[in-house]
Amino acid sequence: MARSVRTAFPLRPARWTPVGMDPQMGRIFEEAGTVDFVSAPDVLALSGFIPPQIERLRTSVSDNSSWYDPAVSLAVAAVAHPGLGVIHGGINAIRNGPAELFRAGLTLASLTQGRAQVWVSVGELYNVKPFGYQRSQGLARLEDHFRLYQLLWERDTPFDFEGNVWKFEGAYLGAERSHRPEFWAMGGGPRLTEIAAKYADGWVTCLPMAEPNPDAYAKRVLAVKEAVERAGRDPEAFGFAIIPNCLIHEDPDVIRATLQNPMIRLLAGLWGRTPQGRWFEEGIEPPFPDGWEYSIKWDARTMTDEQFSTAMAGISDEVVAGSFLTGSPEEVTARIHAFVDAGATLVQPVDMVGLGDRTYGDPFESDSIRWRMDIYRALKQGSWSPVAP
Repeated sequence: MARSVRTAFPLRPARWTPVGMDPQMGRIFEEAGTVDFVSAPDVLALSGFIPPQIERLRTSVSDNSSWYDPAVSLAVAAVAHPGLGVIHGGINAIRNGPAELFRAGLTLASLTQGRAQVWVSVGELYNVKPFGYQRSQGLARLEDHFRLYQLLWERDTPFDFEGNVWKFEGAYLGAERSHRPEFWAMGGGPRLTEIAAKYADGWVTCLPMAEPNPDAYAKRVLAVKEAVERAGRDPEAFGFAIIPNCLIHEDPDVIRATLQNPMIRLLAGLWGRTPQGRWFEEGIEPPFPDGWEYSIKWDARTMTDEQFSTAMAGISDEVVAGSFLTGSPEEVTARIHAFVDAGATLVQPVDMVGLGDRTYGDPFESDSIRWRMDIYRALKQGSWSPVAP
């Protein structure tokens, strides 16, 4: 492989799990040496995301609205497992102030000797509106965040700032600086990547949601690098992270059954392509109207049975099949590897097999962990070399 790639394993800071991470899992990651980071998303609750019609199918006694503070969870994991870096995010720029989030990043960077990233997104309606925040301010707030991160790092005296939303007067977080955290922009839209190119340390996006194939992703990477250079910055120092949404299993029958899972089909409809009109490029009818964007439109809290049935009926088998990287661990590795060759420098695969048993998924089942460890190893080595269970 022409370039090295870093890897991240997504944790789920739900309150039915230990704060931080399972100690045995942490030891496996540290001993393997192929997991560079663990990450934790900023989720207050999923009640606005998962429709009640699917929630009723849940077989677990644990609920989907019980989540820890991700920064605290990552701090606990960092102390217990010093061989791992941490990624705080995705975390949205609407519910979190730039100074507070910058301080959290400084704390995590100090705990990890500088191996800390903060992935900042615009935010999704379900994760902001129920708690009194306006999703419409997302991009304006995001730009302020990234402009302020640099100022908060550079300034050693109080300073003023007037942005799109935020106004600072005599702001100052002190002169102590041990390690600088990295702040990456997370999302797929053109305005977000423009902000990322000007101010961020990297760009994070989900696949195949934002770009359906390696060729399309390579063109996007090139465009972002050119924008970084136009901003007077070094494009080779800029990072490109991907979050491949995967269905990984050695048994094709399990994959076929999973593709019929209601939660998987819903995720395909919501996440398959952004914007929805991208499906037309592949000769596929979008499940929602062109211009409809789940992050600003989807609110499942008051969805009726009729509305749910209508939404699900519009999600075709073609949409579902095209919304995930599916197959055996070796097959999924080959597909991810192609995106690394296209420019990705950090990879965080998410395995969604098992969603039917726990609604939002159980990516910590032993086979799933082992297969993803094999994927990490293969990406690092540039060839497939699974370890026997």
